Amino acid sequence: MTSPHSPFRAGLLRLFGPEPLARLETARVAVAGAGGLGSNCAAHLVRSGVRRLKLCDFDRVDWSNLNRQHYFQDQVGRFKVEALAENLRRINPELELELCRECLAPDSVGAFLDGCGIAVEAFDQAEAKAMLVQAARQRGLPVVTASGLGGYGDSGRIAGRPVKKGLFLVGDGVSEVGEGRAPWSAIVGIAAAKQADAVVEWILNGNWERARRKLPVTDLYGITHSPRSAGRSNPETVRLMLEAGIRIIQYREKDLSEYHKLMECREIRRLCTAHGACFIVNDRPDLALLAEADGLHLGQDDLPLPEVRKLVGEAMILGLSTHSPEQARQALALGADYIGVGPIFRTFTKQGVVDPVGLDYLAHTMRAVPAAVPKVAIGGLKAHNLRQVAALRPDLICLVTEITNAPDIGATVRDLRRILRDA
Repeated sequence: MTSPHSPFRAGLLRLFGPEPLARLETARVAVAGAGGLGSNCAAHLVRSGVRRLKLCDFDRVDWSNLNRQHYFQDQVGRFKVEALAENLRRINPELELELCRECLAPDSVGAFLDGCGIAVEAFDQAEAKAMLVQAARQRGLPVVTASGLGGYGDSGRIAGRPVKKGLFLVGDGVSEVGEGRAPWSAIVGIAAAKQADAVVEWILNGNWERARRKLPVTDLYGITHSPRSAGRSNPETVRLMLEAGIRIIQYREKDLSEYHKLMECREIRRLCTAHGACFIVNDRPDLALLAEADGLHLGQDDLPLPEVRKLVGEAMILGLSTHSPEQARQALALGADYIGVGPIFRTFTKQGVVDPVGLDYLAHTMRAVPAAVPKVAIGGLKAHNLRQVAALRPDLICLVTEITNAPDIGATVRDLRRILRDA
């Protein structure tokens, strides 16, 4: 056990407190792979108070590793796990490390994972990644994996999210390392830090799902509307909204075939991941699950929220449209993660919409609904009435056709944000 009087531990104790530090010190983490991801992730874990690590890699440090891996010139030629252990002990000399200097195979990966509480997948090859993840999940072990870490620039595209219970994915899922897309240090380092953060979160909270089930509160909430999108497809409209800085996108589509809806949702999922944005699907739990969306938005006439929660699991954000104080109270009782407030003014983007609820209902929800539950103002919002709505300070504002049908979405979003700042 780490000495209670060691300077390193004393510093962590002041920062974190005794209970969180005790959890971190007693957890045992398996790190499979000691390259750019594994070596940097391990260093972050040790700096965060994790003391018990199991490290596996069969390779030696090469000169080409030094651009992104946690090694130094005098360690070139040494086995990675041994060099990494040396570097980690320079952070905390009292670590409990177990080193595995072999190439894991299906018949040996289980023994490597035995005795650990969580695993980090940090391999390069797809087959090795799949093997480690499958073995961990077969043992009921939570695992943090990564995919899509090539290139540089737009670091916000590297995101982390739970994709299934006990499985956390870091990366953009698209930019694989390969020809013309080198593993640059910053992107690899960001991903490694996000992996370490996910491990710490699991150790301290016991889950990723509930802790991450939050709608980002920015300013604008974008919704697709293909009938009025200036002739653009839904993915093209979403791309322009994302490039304009909108970070919440809801897919709402009534007219396309089911196949085309799914294809569009998967493309929008890819775009949102690349821009670090939150992707919500309207009405359809099946599309949300198949496209691995971050959330689902429900109307008052859709499937009941508690039943949908059973279908989609604990990780997915669930929003609910409300049109009255009673519906707002009910939404809170049902466990909605955010509520839609509207339609504030008359709108024609949907069939069978209820009468406008006006600014009074928005003002009521801002007073009565806890601050922890975001409120999204929606319905008939345009540039000319935006100041009235913004004055009530909703968490998010949704202008549908004002954005989707704009000739220049980027310029329109800049103008709307100028109004919001002035208000």
